[in-house]
Amino acid sequence: FLGVAGSDAMGLEALKAVKMSESGTSFGVDHRSLKIVKELGHVQGRGSMIPLPKSFFFEIVEERDDEPEFDPEIHLDLRMPEHVTKLDDFSPSPPDSIPRVNSSEGSKLAFTAPFSLFSEEGVKVIHSIVMREKHKANRNHRNVELRGLYYTSPFVRQMMTNPTLLGFLEEFAGEPIWPHFLLQDSPSVNFGKATEDTVIQGVVDPWHFDSVAYVGVALISDIEGMVGGELQIVKKRKEEALRLIERTNNNVTGDDLLTVSYEKPGWCIFVQGSEMVHRVTRVQKAKEPRLSFIMAFQPSNPFQPDKTVLDTWMRFDAEIGSAPFEFFRTKAHMMGSALHHLAAEEEATIDRVHLSNRLRAVAAELSRTADLLEGKDSDFIGFVNETKYASECKLSDGQRQCSA
Repeated sequence: FLGVAGSDAMGLEALKAVKMSESGTSFGVDHRSLKIVKELGHVQGRGSMIPLPKSFFFEIVEERDDEPEFDPEIHLDLRMPEHVTKLDDFSPSPPDSIPRVNSSEGSKLAFTAPFSLFSEEGVKVIHSIVMREKHKANRNHRNVELRGLYYTSPFVRQMMTNPTLLGFLEEFAGEPIWPHFLLQDSPSVNFGKATEDTVIQGVVDPWHFDSVAYVGVALISDIEGMVGGELQIVKKRKEEALRLIERTNNNVTGDDLLTVSYEKPGWCIFVQGSEMVHRVTRVQKAKEPRLSFIMAFQPSNPFQPDKTVLDTWMRFDAEIGSAPFEFFRTKAHMMGSALHHLAAEEEATIDRVHLSNRLRAVAAELSRTADLLEGKDSDFIGFVNETKYASECKLSDGQRQCSA
């Protein structure tokens, strides 16, 4: 069942050509087949962090008196997870077993076990920032979310770009990473209240895969006595996971399902969310709203795909319409880094076809970006509309539970 909200102003004709799952959810762009990834994914480039824009759609806060300076010695409490899970194998492996990314095949990470990321003081500071900014949270097409903290909080900006944090998470990705260049989402906060009034019936956030390469999901709220609000992951590649949800009538169980148990606030799970279908169940009971602090990341290598999906972010950014500008900046900065690397590192050659192919790979990605911005193409992926599953269950047996 396809999840879409409101009118889609871009790519209506292009949507007819997207690859759909049995349930109606699109698999979107095959990023591994993009020309720049297929031809240059083996290149070990490393781009710089994107700078703040010259201007934005609201004030970019440079300094604040009500926040401390970020200090990894004070605000982090880094502990290795007990294990990691790799794609396709989906069985526990040692936490240092993710191989380095050296080809167009990308990272082998599926997800980590929960691990400690923030100290008690770090959670306290982040929680206070979220409480200060929570009036800016919006009810979008999928959930209730606070975005833009990278622009409004110097502490968050310092934290997200801190080498200690990034270096720690890099071990799980298998490659150097930066915060997602769509800075509105670096990070965001999902609010899960103990209420039936969720955007999608029965869940805080429905089954979906992400529109960015990696996410770190940390809880920063009091979870003592909380019932529900569980992060769940289908332990299969996204294509097979969506088919399984369809076949079981949204009743995935047993070895196919991981339900994440966070030990306490400040703990995190790191996921290659672009490849793994996951959701957050409805909060049934809690001392305060469940606050998921969602940190989005992308490879620092401009020849590896950031997996940014413009259509998704346009829906999340419907209030101010910032997504096209941020998408433009993301691709301009990445392809600038790619060209800089080629100029600096390419070996001398008289092979003109080889040189032209390098440039055409970059040009193809810029052309794809321009087509998406103009609405000539679409990268739509949608999500699983669990409201429809829930209503059909109610019609069949008077309850929300359904058998496969």
